[in-house]
Amino acid sequence: EIVANSDTEDYQSVPLTSKIYFRRHVISGACESYTDTLEINILDLPIATIADFEDTICSGEEIILDFTISSGQEPYSLTYSDGADEFTKNALSAGLNNIPVNPITDLTNHVFDLTVFSVIDDYGCEATDMTGLVKIVAYGNPSSNAGPDEEVCSLDYTLKAVKSLGNGLWTQISENGIKSYADNDNTLPNAVILVDKAGLYTYKWKETNWHCVDSAEVNLTLYQPISDIDAGSDTSLFFVDKFELNGTYSNPDNVADTTSLWEIIQGYGIIDNPESRITNISDLVDDTREGIIIQWNVWKGECIAQVDSLVISLQEIFTPTGFTPNGDGINDYLKFNGLENAAEYKIIIFNRWGTEVFGKVGDSDDLEWDGKNEKGIDLPEDTYYYLLMVKNKNGTSDSHKGFIIIKRG
Repeated sequence: EIVANSDTEDYQSVPLTSKIYFRRHVISGACESYTDTLEINILDLPIATIADFEDTICSGEEIILDFTISSGQEPYSLTYSDGADEFTKNALSAGLNNIPVNPITDLTNHVFDLTVFSVIDDYGCEATDMTGLVKIVAYGNPSSNAGPDEEVCSLDYTLKAVKSLGNGLWTQISENGIKSYADNDNTLPNAVILVDKAGLYTYKWKETNWHCVDSAEVNLTLYQPISDIDAGSDTSLFFVDKFELNGTYSNPDNVADTTSLWEIIQGYGIIDNPESRITNISDLVDDTREGIIIQWNVWKGECIAQVDSLVISLQEIFTPTGFTPNGDGINDYLKFNGLENAAEYKIIIFNRWGTEVFGKVGDSDDLEWDGKNEKGIDLPEDTYYYLLMVKNKNGTSDSHKGFIIIKRG
């Protein structure tokens, strides 16, 4: 059979589907010749199918794709597509080939359409008959973040979860006290918890995206601030070398440690132990004569520092202007306030004519005069005058003078 369009040196056949033979017939004048016969053998093309099915998974879960390859010459190279990318498996045999895949998405969900993209056999023949579809709906896996562990000076707290995928839910893991949520809503990443008792609380933030679940926990230390801080009352000291500082406060719980510090804001003194609630201050100096200001700072965990202060006024020795030594137990003795820490004192009392009627030297606060002269005889009602000389423990000295009225009625 003479084929069409075969009178040129080169010949392009029509698409061939079965074995065929060709030879070239050449005629030149009265001469003609035939070439050897060329046998063209047509190889079968590979055929591939992927078994149809649909499934829903969480991102990264394994599914098995069933590919069946026939015809053509093994081994085969198979490429399949998920709708966006292609993946190739080599050295496959004819028949059923199970290929595991793990569709991955970080979206709420994504549909993967898996099909056969190409099959090439060992002869290099490429399949034209490729069928089948696998539809996979993959849901992204939540990556739960419940927020940082924190210590808070409050029994109310705004949770700090970072939302990822799906819906979230808070639950209390450790039952330290009664808890509630503002607006009764425990589905918000930033839900507000309200507890009735200080302590350590653990909360879990659980996120669910379809059946894909993740959770994380956060530890919260909740407590209340101290209150009613009191550094002590303002006070006046008379010739005193030392004063006890004694601060108090109310602490509603012992969940967090408290620390304190005494400090001098104005004036001068030496505090024995500034970090102790009860301590002594000595060597007081008030150059401004406006008082020595002592501030007490108290801290509790993450709470704002609580502060209170007192003023110490250094006064001269106080002497009353009169007393009634009549034995009724009321104001029977003349006392000089401020001699408690004097190193030494000397007192002389004169009558209105300048005659000394009483004198005493001492080194403590035992100065009490009962209105008698040095012979133990009651002095009459009248106005008397005194001279008091005092030496402090640091070596300084001072003198005081004034009048005293004795009344016995």
